[in-house]
Amino acid sequence: MLTSISVLAVSGAGIVAAAILGRTFGRNASTDGFLAAYGVYLVLALAAQAFRSLVIPELTRAEESSNLAGEVGRYGLTFALAGALLGAGVFVLAAPIGHLLTGSLPAPAAETAAGAVLWLVPAAILQLLAGLFSSALAATGSYLPSAVGYAAGASAGVVLFVALIGNGLIALAWGTLLNGFLAALVPCLVLVARRGFPVRAWQRLDALRRLRRLLGGASVPLAAQLLYLLCLRATADLVVGSTSSFSYAYLLSAVMVATTAGSLALVSAQPFTDAGRGTDQVPGHVARLAWLCLVPIAAGTGVAALAGRQIFALVLGDSYGGGAGRDLGLLVLALAPWAFGATLYTLLYPLVFVFERGRRLPLLAVGALAVHALLLVSLFLIPHLAGVALVAAVLAVSTLFLAFGLVFLIGPDLPAETARQTVSVALLVGLVAGACFLPWTLLSNGLLGALGGLLTLAVVLGAWRPAGLREAWVYALRLR
Repeated sequence: MLTSISVLAVSGAGIVAAAILGRTFGRNASTDGFLAAYGVYLVLALAAQAFRSLVIPELTRAEESSNLAGEVGRYGLTFALAGALLGAGVFVLAAPIGHLLTGSLPAPAAETAAGAVLWLVPAAILQLLAGLFSSALAATGSYLPSAVGYAAGASAGVVLFVALIGNGLIALAWGTLLNGFLAALVPCLVLVARRGFPVRAWQRLDALRRLRRLLGGASVPLAAQLLYLLCLRATADLVVGSTSSFSYAYLLSAVMVATTAGSLALVSAQPFTDAGRGTDQVPGHVARLAWLCLVPIAAGTGVAALAGRQIFALVLGDSYGGGAGRDLGLLVLALAPWAFGATLYTLLYPLVFVFERGRRLPLLAVGALAVHALLLVSLFLIPHLAGVALVAAVLAVSTLFLAFGLVFLIGPDLPAETARQTVSVALLVGLVAGACFLPWTLLSNGLLGALGGLLTLAVVLGAWRPAGLREAWVYALRLR
């Protein structure tokens, strides 16, 4: 619950920042450019969060051998050095990066993107350090300091954005940097207070091995975010505003996945490591947790699809009202298959390291990117088919490829059983949610209909109490 609440706080702050951005700056080439640069931040920052799953089993073992502080210090020093080199490269190449991200969009888009990446890349490095310190505390069974750090950072970032908004879109990049600083600082201070400062972290640093481990283990999360970034780049070749719309729809869907599957994946990694469960339990584990994730995701998707016009106009301003808001809500619905694939991928990723099957992750990452690039190119070869909804479909296919690739790495005999159990959960939840929301479109295709569909879904699930959902709840409570 602490982890989920912190994710909600971070997501809530992100939604507030997005609302201020939309209402203040509208929907134009400059916002397209900033959100393209923000996509780079998301790639790195979400990969940093995925690194938490990679390193928790290792840090849990380091804690058992009383070597936690030293191991964290060595990882921290390695990431700081690598981050300094990456930041220097971005400083030199900011202008070309801006043009690469914005493609054929007008010149203000490239200029805005180039200015934003100078601040957003260091912010992402700080998120990587925050993930490291939070993982170390999780290895000791402590989750509150990390939750406080993430929530405080996100809130302070929004406050700084509002205070400096007169400086333009760049103020949000400054707020994002402050967010990363506080998210890393709070768990770092608590960790030092509890385990001491690793004064000899430079000894046995073995930086190359640690970077290889980071890049190898994070290759799949990086690929997952690069899939989104490539889709974002593809929307830049559509009409102006498509990039902004796709960014906001993806942000909402990603928030729902992170709040549910992200939280469950993080807190289930340590119990799974300690319990010594076998690979044969993976399909059931993922299917049960999928129940707890897909029900709220389906509810949120239904609300966005029915009331997108009113919700997005209220939150993001008049630029996202009317037809643009309706289309944005339908784009969230189009991303529902991606949300299913992302849920599976998020739940499966930590298990790769629990069972120490991460050696072939880079191959899976390269394969997924190749499939994705082929699908995108094929889509744009037929101009009248190219559109944001089909870009969302391509993203879903590539993400499902990643998810079932992870299953195969854990156990070559597992994909069929995992697919049978999880797809049946997804279809059942989708059909029930559709049956609850669809009739309301005939009565009120707006906020009233969305509330009616949400209430109907709650009543149906409360009265029916499906066995799979009850079993999933009991399983989650017994994980520890």
